[in-house]
Amino acid sequence: MDGIYFYWFSWLGWIYASFIMEKTRFRIGVSAFILILIISSIFTLPFLDFVIHVSFILVAMVAYSGFLKQSRLTLMYSCCVCLIVTLVYSCFMLFEIYDPVFVLFHRSWMQAIIMACIILILVSQPLLRFYTLAVGFIQGEVVVALFFKRVWTDYPIGGLGFLDVLAIACMLLFTWHLLEVVLTKCNDYLKEHVDKPMDL
Repeated sequence: MDGIYFYWFSWLGWIYASFIMEKTRFRIGVSAFILILIISSIFTLPFLDFVIHVSFILVAMVAYSGFLKQSRLTLMYSCCVCLIVTLVYSCFMLFEIYDPVFVLFHRSWMQAIIMACIILILVSQPLLRFYTLAVGFIQGEVVVALFFKRVWTDYPIGGLGFLDVLAIACMLLFTWHLLEVVLTKCNDYLKEHVDKPMDL
């Protein structure tokens, strides 16, 4: 069932942002964004010969607004990473149709794990990872929609299947970030509290 992972992880993210994150404007923005994203996921808009989900437009607006705030040099590097994510995303979707044998387990999880690994390897800043991932997904989804429109059939842009993969990938990035924070705090704690060896 498309959308199950999106709704589960979105509600988990909203709970974390609303009750666990520090009380800042960023927390309010994240909570509001997740709620609006959940509500807008069932609405679509016609655009030219395509049908676009409102949630896709919302993700694109937030992702590009954060993505373009980088310095010029970082932006150039991030654009290259986005191009890689776009190519991998679109190639995965097309290979799945023409040769589904290579999909070894659940498509959404396999695709999300591949994308998350690429981002973790190529991007070091935690927040930039999410922006770069979302922009790459958005561009890949558009490429897939253009391909399907030309050779096959209509393809709703940014549907629940897209949101499933994006939600899983974001959850994987967030889990990795929490792991990094925990390991850093453990390392700092050990440096401060472990007794130094006694001089003989």
